[in-house]
Amino acid sequence: MDTLLPILKTSDYRKDEKLQFKEFLFNDAIAPVVAYGKDSGNAMVYEGAANESDLYARFPAIKKEALANLKAIDVPYQITEAEGTNVLFAEGHEYASEKILDKAYMIKIAADLKCDTLMVGIPFKGVLMAIDSNSEMRLKLPVIVKQYFDNPQQDPISDKVFLVQNGEVVAMGGEKLPKNESEDNFVISENKAQNYGIKLKSKNIDELVTDINTSFKQVMLMICYSFK
Repeated sequence: MDTLLPILKTSDYRKDEKLQFKEFLFNDAIAPVVAYGKDSGNAMVYEGAANESDLYARFPAIKKEALANLKAIDVPYQITEAEGTNVLFAEGHEYASEKILDKAYMIKIAADLKCDTLMVGIPFKGVLMAIDSNSEMRLKLPVIVKQYFDNPQQDPISDKVFLVQNGEVVAMGGEKLPKNESEDNFVISENKAQNYGIKLKSKNIDELVTDINTSFKQVMLMICYSFK
């Protein structure tokens, strides 16, 4: 029986195909792509929309079903200690990387690591690694993820690291991140001395609090890469 599931792909995956059911993991063109397709056991079948109206009408239900099916998949993980830091690895399962999309799974990981915010890597298919974002290893994980990505054992996904809070991706870190030109409530810029500026577009006090927290986490991830 075909099972509808999310599949993580590199950021340039079928970038010219506008009618495929896919989206970015994080709102940035260099983020990995989440494609939605049916796992037939021997192959993945990706269905496209007939037109833009069909895409917008059907996509929410497709995403909801795919994430529910992902949540039902049991992906084991283990926690090991390295340099005084607990490091969690989920590996060897076909959908280990995709579990970054499973909110309940990520909340459970954070609880087991006894932290509020995770730094997560998904360098290639079948691997997810996570640490407490405040641990001493936070400066090393980006380097490790990049090495895994450059020498993948399965299909590569991303050389970036992701900040996960309350089970959801809230920031992305990487080398040479472009200026954020989206319609988000904040824009981060960097000068040649690696000094960062944040321009907020918040409309009210609640948005301001959220934007300050989110933009700060984004900058912290960018800084992590500067220590390579």
